[in-house]
Amino acid sequence: MTDNSAIPPFPAAIGVTHLLVYDTLAPDGLVGGSPHVHFLCSEMYIVIGGHGAVQTLSAAGFCETPLEPGQIVWFTPGTIHRLINHGSLEILVVMQNAGLPEAGDFVLTFPESILSDEQAYADAASLSPRGHVYASGERAAYRRRDLAVQGFVELQQRYEAEGLPALDRFYKQAVRLIQPKLDAWHAVWERGPLAVTQQTGQHLTDLARGDSSFLRQGSVYTLPAPASPRRLGMCGTLGVYLPEGAQKVER
Repeated sequence: MTDNSAIPPFPAAIGVTHLLVYDTLAPDGLVGGSPHVHFLCSEMYIVIGGHGAVQTLSAAGFCETPLEPGQIVWFTPGTIHRLINHGSLEILVVMQNAGLPEAGDFVLTFPESILSDEQAYADAASLSPRGHVYASGERAAYRRRDLAVQGFVELQQRYEAEGLPALDRFYKQAVRLIQPKLDAWHAVWERGPLAVTQQTGQHLTDLARGDSSFLRQGSVYTLPAPASPRRLGMCGTLGVYLPEGAQKVER
C-alpha cells in the first residue's frame, strides 16, 4: 500500500460504483430503485448483467430506455431518472465530479408535501444531519424508494397535464433543498475535478516549454473488487470503489 496522498483520482476525477439494483416491488408494481435528480453530475450506466430499463423525465418528456448487458447509457444533470429491474440488473455506474454525489448532489422525487418541508425531506430521505447519502437499513431504503416512486408518478401525471411548469416547480423545490450544501460542494469540486483540470492545463504549459519532467511520475494503480458490507444506496446495494484503497503496482 502507498501513502494515500500520493494516489491520484480516477481519470478525469470520475466516481465508479458497482450497483446491484433493488429487486423488490415499489408501490406502482414495478421493481427497482428510487427516482431522483442530480444538479451537477452527468451519470453513465455500463450494464454488466441482467436486464432492466431506466425511466427518465426531463424537459423533453418521459422516456424509458431498455438496459441490456454491454449497453452504455448516460444522461446529464436535470434528468430525473429511475432504474427498473427486470431481473438481476447489475451496473457499473460512472459519475462525473467524484465526491459531489457522495456529498449529496441529488434530490429524491418525494411528494410535494415532503419536498416543501426541509426537515420532512431529510427525515424521509434517511439523511443524517451531515447529509450522508446511504440508508441506515433496508426498511429505510425501501421506505424512501417507495415515497420517491409515489412522488415520481405524481410528477409524471402533473407533467402530462401541465407540461413544463410542473417540472419547473419540482426543480425550484429541489434547488431550495440543496442550496445550504453549495459551499461544501464548491470546496469538493475545487479539491477534486477542478484541481485535475488545472493540472492538465499546467502540463500543457510544461510541454509547450519542452519540460517533460512530470512524465517521470507515471505509475500504475489497482483497485480490488468492492468488499462487503455493501451500502444501501438510492437504486440498490452499492460496492464503492474507493481511491484511497488503491495499490501502486511496484516494478
